[in-house]
Amino acid sequence: MFPRIRWFGCLNAAFVLLATVAVGVPAKAQDPDAAPAHGTVDLVAGFTPDPVTRSVRAGGEDANPRSGSACAGYIDADAPDFELSYAAGMSVLYIYARAESDLTLLIHDPDGNWHCNDDWEGTDPMVVFPDPSSGSYKLWVGVAEAGSSPEATLYFTELEPTARTADSGFDAGDAPMPDVAAIPLYETLDLSAGFTPDPVSRPLRAGGTQANAVPGAECTGYLDASAPDFDLNYAADDSPLVIYAESEVDLTLVVNDAAGEWHCSDDATGTDPLIRFDEPPSGNYNIWVGTYEAGRLENATLHISGRDPR
Repeated sequence: MFPRIRWFGCLNAAFVLLATVAVGVPAKAQDPDAAPAHGTVDLVAGFTPDPVTRSVRAGGEDANPRSGSACAGYIDADAPDFELSYAAGMSVLYIYARAESDLTLLIHDPDGNWHCNDDWEGTDPMVVFPDPSSGSYKLWVGVAEAGSSPEATLYFTELEPTARTADSGFDAGDAPMPDVAAIPLYETLDLSAGFTPDPVSRPLRAGGTQANAVPGAECTGYLDASAPDFDLNYAADDSPLVIYAESEVDLTLVVNDAAGEWHCSDDATGTDPLIRFDEPPSGNYNIWVGTYEAGRLENATLHISGRDPR
């Protein structure tokens, strides 16, 4: 649906060994054939939006009988918490869980293997399937303390997750500046002032893994610095030019205008960004639509207009 091409490197060997651990025969078997307590989701490789999330109640009274430090914690052994029915393609499959409590994750894969993880990121667990099989994945989300049952969120993604920092701070660090010379990932638009229909709208998958290195308080967020999402070749007159984006998630917007000046917007209307050029120069505009959170590609719509929608 979206002609965007992205390549994600594999996790290093040490991380894969940490995140995915095949374990031995249990002393007390969980029942992978029981109906999952919190439901089932059906996904096909290339699914959107990515990640898919589901809420579960983690934990239980039963100590996880599977051996190994990655399999610590307490679960409800009577039935899985959740089931993923997955039609695999060429993508890596990542399954992880997050909560305010210390979690563990146990998965029975379609080939009958068991996998566990305890602390992938802080106290949150993740299991990685570099070459996933099609079929049913049964999941248990455990807790460190017996009897507790905190709210947790399961994540299913084919994009390598980026760990959240403890303070949620944003730091562009040594991130590269967005490349204004690259061919846009989606499309080059040719518009003249007074264009119709107004607005011109295009769907895209916003975001990326690189912190936005364009300076400014409005430039917090993550994008794909390797190329613009869109280029706009614009023939201006004395009317304004407005570029904005909409999504159900928190977006950011970066534009390099025809004069080579950088512009950013974060929360112009709620969590949607908007940049207005009152006296736009004619020429090429490079446009990036980013997300506040790193590593997540989100459905979004870019709008280009000759009037302010607010």
